[in-house]
Amino acid sequence: IKTARESLEMSRKALGPQHPDVGARASSLGYMLIEAGEYAEAEKLLDEAIAIRRKALGERHPNVGTSLGLKALLKLLTKHEQQAYALAEEARAITTEGLPAGSWQIALALDVEGSALMRMGRYAEAEPLMLASQRDLSAAPLPYLAEKSRLRLIELYHRWGKTDEVRKLRAAR
Repeated sequence: IKTARESLEMSRKALGPQHPDVGARASSLGYMLIEAGEYAEAEKLLDEAIAIRRKALGERHPNVGTSLGLKALLKLLTKHEQQAYALAEEARAITTEGLPAGSWQIALALDVEGSALMRMGRYAEAEPLMLASQRDLSAAPLPYLAEKSRLRLIELYHRWGKTDEVRKLRAAR
């Protein structure tokens, strides 16, 4: 995290605060901070990344969708399911428009959207989204996304009372 912070600061100084590379580094550091549990700082960086990417790349650029997906994940982890759901829907719409089917960024949006629905008790709506994300998240360059998605799928089946599905997923580990 220290190196990523230094890289972000160097990029801000060398390229200017609104450069797309600054947005990319802010988004990456935001994800690292989510993983470290530093949610307040992660949210600030993701907001910065979204703003930079929207201005520099356009409202519907896939990189905007990726940063929105990460912010949706943050909102999910901080128990703001409605906000997570709305952000994930927007992320999915943007990434689906601009990326090929099977992209991990689309899968992230599907997973977070489904996970938010699950936490709102909407299990039947959540399941197809969460299942659709499983394969493609394994190709994500961000560590742990696939495993944490699998754990949320187990959570869905546990909450829903589908113990056979819980057993299958735990056995497949």
